[in-house]
Amino acid sequence: MNIKILLALFLNVSLAGDLNPATEASFTKQERRALASSGMIITSGGFGTGTCFEKKDKKIILTAKHVISDSVENKRQIYFIQNGEDAELKVLKQYEKSDVAVLEILKGEEKIDCSNFVPFVSIPKAFGENVFYAGFPNGVGPVRITGEVANYFPELDMYVMQSFAWPGASGSAVYDRKGRGLGVVSAVQVDTFNPGILLENMVYVAGIVDIFYDLEK
Repeated sequence: MNIKILLALFLNVSLAGDLNPATEASFTKQERRALASSGMIITSGGFGTGTCFEKKDKKIILTAKHVISDSVENKRQIYFIQNGEDAELKVLKQYEKSDVAVLEILKGEEKIDCSNFVPFVSIPKAFGENVFYAGFPNGVGPVRITGEVANYFPELDMYVMQSFAWPGASGSAVYDRKGRGLGVVSAVQVDTFNPGILLENMVYVAGIVDIFYDLEK
């Protein structure tokens, strides 16, 4: 689908903006900030989720590398939609060995809500942590999905979250219960193994380092 048509489509869809007062009390402060700072990434290849983070007045959009790969390859525009507002993005960095991409806001930065970037210091110690992500699975959201870290693979800088994810959730920022960022949703295990077991609750998450430190190098 043409990116302009896709962008217009989602700008005219009534996505959740402010939280429903009836349910807001059930979210923690960290979850409310995560939901408020998330948005949809619209590309020539479809859509995913991104999150606006800031540190020392520097704002970035964090997502999964595969979400933007089609637009990067075809040199197409990338947009971020949040609360009915759209901002044009530019790629700052794509990590070579990890499904992580960092983008900057070219236009519309003043309209975008961001949260402070606080990274989880040691990803290997995340085993067993209760976590959550805020994103737009199937274009619906933002929603908060909970889970638990089941394992970590240091050679891939990736861990497995026992939870659920769907198309559109890719790129969603994953947090621990204190609101510290652990990574972004990368993929979901959908292969069927003998004897016909579908591992639909295994979500792969690309770990993130101190993104802002990397960008200052």
